[in-house]
Amino acid sequence: IKVEAGGFQTQTISDIAVNVNLTNSVPVTMTPGKVTQTVTVAANHLAPQLESPAAGTLISPREMTQIPLSSRNFVQMLYLQPGISSGVPGPDLRGNITDSGKVNAQDFHVNGLSQQLNGFYLDGQDEIKRLGQQDVSFPGLDLVEEMNLQRGSYGAQYAGPGGAVVTLATKSGTTAFHGGAYEFFRSQVLNANTYFDNLVGLPRAGLRYNDYGYELGGPVWLPHLTSRRNTRTFFLFGQELLRLQAPVYDNITNIATGAQRKGVFNAPVCVAYDAGGQCTQGATTIQTFDPTAAAYLKDIIDKVSLPNNSNDPQGLIAYEPGDQNETQTMIRFDHQFSPKLSVFFRYFDDPSHVLAPDGFTTPTHIPGVGTSNITDGATSYLAHATYLINANNVLA
Repeated sequence: IKVEAGGFQTQTISDIAVNVNLTNSVPVTMTPGKVTQTVTVAANHLAPQLESPAAGTLISPREMTQIPLSSRNFVQMLYLQPGISSGVPGPDLRGNITDSGKVNAQDFHVNGLSQQLNGFYLDGQDEIKRLGQQDVSFPGLDLVEEMNLQRGSYGAQYAGPGGAVVTLATKSGTTAFHGGAYEFFRSQVLNANTYFDNLVGLPRAGLRYNDYGYELGGPVWLPHLTSRRNTRTFFLFGQELLRLQAPVYDNITNIATGAQRKGVFNAPVCVAYDAGGQCTQGATTIQTFDPTAAAYLKDIIDKVSLPNNSNDPQGLIAYEPGDQNETQTMIRFDHQFSPKLSVFFRYFDDPSHVLAPDGFTTPTHIPGVGTSNITDGATSYLAHATYLINANNVLA
């Protein structure tokens, strides 16, 4: 910012930080002198927030990409903030459905309020799914410029939520080309077996976690027609891909043994009934099967593995692979028409495909029964313009 007035030295303030969802004021102290004299001052990035009573936390891109997380879900960063109560480390997966078919609830409570009162905004766009009040967009951390969590006393522009307001700003291109690539890898080869699996002689459960992506941004110009140095259009393109195969753990009992499936039992079972439904004959071996029972045995019971729990003759400990494949894409273009008018367009696509071996929403907990293929995710478009009317008013 450059400030000039007759009879005073020119004041130039540099390195002013403009953060998402924060109102900044820059005080200027004019010193008597000649206009030709210039005083350059660096802004204080650690100055307290005095323009708004909102209680919040600004999370920088460095914090998001360098704090260790068990997944690349930005929601996990919220669990580290004051006033938040919920399980730690929070949801391990992005999206609204886990690889076990259950709802992946972003259930953090702010100041004791229900999680259904929280609001999520991506570049100012409301991202709440009204059914269940859950966020629908989970941009990769390398595509986010910064995030702001406001826990209370925020402005009237957020009329919907009554709990917390989570605002994310996506990255944009700059005058120079910049980009990056990354991969996060996890495997059962790097893990130790659990105590209880060792107890019953089970091997390590399979795990394949690959989360990788890239982003590239820079200026847009037409060679020989426009100048790269003076361009006013910028782009950013990025993708993040998740390929996950994780074990879904089931520990169930009353599973039919191999002998029972052939009609051989340790204790007598009823094989005949009278008209009143009372048992008239028992046996430990069944020679013939009712057609309906035979079909049930073939189509359901025989598809379940035999018991393998050494502590329970009819117990089964099973790990079924649950898959989650996600490919998210973000494209953003920014253009500045004049010092007063700027616009941007952002496209974000985040489809997620889940293979849930235990079924959807209400798990069967029986391996191989109720396996569900689920497609989830969200696609959003946003066009935004900002016009500076005067020093005190901005139209957005």
